[in-house]
Amino acid sequence: MSNVNPCTNPVSIHSAGKIFSNNIFIFCLFSLGFVLWRHGYSLVWDDTSVYKLALQSAKDNGTEDLLALYQKYFFAAFSSVSPSGYRPIAGLLQGFFVLSIDSLFPSWGHLLFISCFIGGLAVAFKSVTARFIKSRQLVFFCLVLFMLSSPIAQSNWISYSGIPVLVPLFTCIGLLLYFAIGDNPKEGSLKLGLLALLVIFATLYREFMIALPLTILGMEIIQTRRITKISLLAGILILFSLFPTVIPRLMFHMYSDLTGLGKRPEDNNWLVHGMNLPLKTTFQLGNVHQELSRTFVIKEEVSRHLLSIPSPSLLILTFSGFVSLVLVKLQRQIVAGKLNLDEIIGLIASVLGLVTLAGIAATHAFWPYHCGVLTLILIAWVVDRRLAVWIAVYLGPFYLVYTERLHLAYVMMPLSIVVVAVLEQCWAAQPFSGKPRILVRYGAGIAIAIGVLDAFANPIAVREVMSQISDGVEIVADKIGERPSERPVAIIGNAVHVDELRLYLNNNYQLLWTIPTGHDRPQDVVETPEQLEKFLKAKLPTTDVYFLDFKQDYLPRKKDYHQHRFVAACSVNTDDLGSLRLTRAEYFMPDPLRWFGKREYFAFFGPPDLVDDFYYGPSPRPLFGKVEVDYHLYKVTSSEVKNWLPLGRVSIIDKNYLGFSIVSQNDRFFAVPVGEGKFAYDRACRKGYSTFLEASSYDEIEAMVNGVKR
Repeated sequence: MSNVNPCTNPVSIHSAGKIFSNNIFIFCLFSLGFVLWRHGYSLVWDDTSVYKLALQSAKDNGTEDLLALYQKYFFAAFSSVSPSGYRPIAGLLQGFFVLSIDSLFPSWGHLLFISCFIGGLAVAFKSVTARFIKSRQLVFFCLVLFMLSSPIAQSNWISYSGIPVLVPLFTCIGLLLYFAIGDNPKEGSLKLGLLALLVIFATLYREFMIALPLTILGMEIIQTRRITKISLLAGILILFSLFPTVIPRLMFHMYSDLTGLGKRPEDNNWLVHGMNLPLKTTFQLGNVHQELSRTFVIKEEVSRHLLSIPSPSLLILTFSGFVSLVLVKLQRQIVAGKLNLDEIIGLIASVLGLVTLAGIAATHAFWPYHCGVLTLILIAWVVDRRLAVWIAVYLGPFYLVYTERLHLAYVMMPLSIVVVAVLEQCWAAQPFSGKPRILVRYGAGIAIAIGVLDAFANPIAVREVMSQISDGVEIVADKIGERPSERPVAIIGNAVHVDELRLYLNNNYQLLWTIPTGHDRPQDVVETPEQLEKFLKAKLPTTDVYFLDFKQDYLPRKKDYHQHRFVAACSVNTDDLGSLRLTRAEYFMPDPLRWFGKREYFAFFGPPDLVDDFYYGPSPRPLFGKVEVDYHLYKVTSSEVKNWLPLGRVSIIDKNYLGFSIVSQNDRFFAVPVGEGKFAYDRACRKGYSTFLEASSYDEIEAMVNGVKR
């Protein structure tokens, strides 16, 4: 018989629970977990750009006096506006990495440094979550849901060009300071000062951090409905965030007055640049200004991308539980003869959510996803109005300035809390009794299980995709380098990451793009037939020129811009050298609804800037997703360039005219035999059809078909 006292078992379970929820344990778990997950895998775009800068810096400046070199980065960071915007703290971090990186594989030291921020975010987010969720177990579930979400996992792979977790980390620390001030207003002076310093520092890292004081102001207004010290401070911090160059410019002027430097006409150094920092709003600087200065367009894809981040089954089950709670509470209030405003809002959210589900199933339009986001905000309002403010403030800017899906990680913080808070109410099931209570709790349990499985699948998928992409680039470069050539080589590719070949090829290779955006060398773009002909006539006599076609199944709206237009148009005579490498990464998706979803809603688990370089979507294998591209090489053998390009949609003119399908594309007319598949010009010009006819008008193509039939 066992000698263990059964009374000690609850104590042991309680002690284990305290250990697992301890902040030190959580910090170590996530920080060391990140190091083990990331170590041993090479850099990918965007970090490789920093590696190239590091190589160039070591070549130009050497590595003897790193402190003197870093001073250059320090003063340059604060005295100038970069193309990204006024981000001096980000510039300092990147300068530090440029001087410390020495390998394509992140070092243990670098990973441990980054892991401290990741572990800190886990602890800070857990503390924020505990403000809204009472259950210790569900707080940990919320932590897993956020920390292992696809945008967090994807962004954590990149750590030299920036530290993406800093924005959510600053947010959580700022909110914790705000909550602490509210808990004890009489002793809040120090915390108010710390909050001010945090917002200033965070804004100098990313201009998006203006959202933090805005969120605090909104929360304070709905909590107190009066002007307080916190709301006044938040207003001042919003002004600073709007004009981030004001304080640095003032300090540069003060330094100049004290030292007398920077006032002579011949002075042209960092101090002069700092004294002339533009006094503009953050919306008029860098990338934000570029986005806002374009034709005003609401970024409708934001709603779709946000709602595709969490597990769809988790969202549907959580919403079903919320509807059940609302209906039961409404029934009781109607019987009691009174209605609560929150329950009316909950009913509106329920109806909107049902419309969302029906719309997503029935149409490809964006409006159901907008309804879904509005439903989310209304549910957040019912759960805790502060969460609704947080979501609205952090999500709103993306509809005006949106570039990458992974930045929606910022919104995943309140979204995760809302989902888990609803599940907590469903698990408690207080308004229910009997079988309904069991069903609601059963649904909540399934939702939690699916959410955990889906979350753990994300970092596994990210590592598989990232490693396959980096391995593929190296293999392609090696195969290109193995080709014998005594002359310089020029390679024209149609993907942003063609420049990654520079990591493995020597200076004998010139790399160019057919696409003008996504890189920083506009002078190395060959986009039009005229540009190509000029380039070939200058280069071919002394240089071997190749087309590197990154072949994939493009989304229809992306194809014209991103396909290798000169390969697709057979613009010049080439020798087909075949495929160099088929990069394919497949990953498991525990939530079956993801596999049945539309392709454009899939997450791209590779480097965010390369989202258009690869196919990403469902795999033929059930419950698997896939990322894929085929690197195909052609050697150019002529400088005579055809002026026509296969841009624009293919319009069917006649499905069956004397056994031929007649189509039109970009003001040209074509005919191919019926039954030999859809028309594609690159297939046609490479004799992929038994007969292929081409003309400049419909009458001409019709006459050509008639001539063939005679």
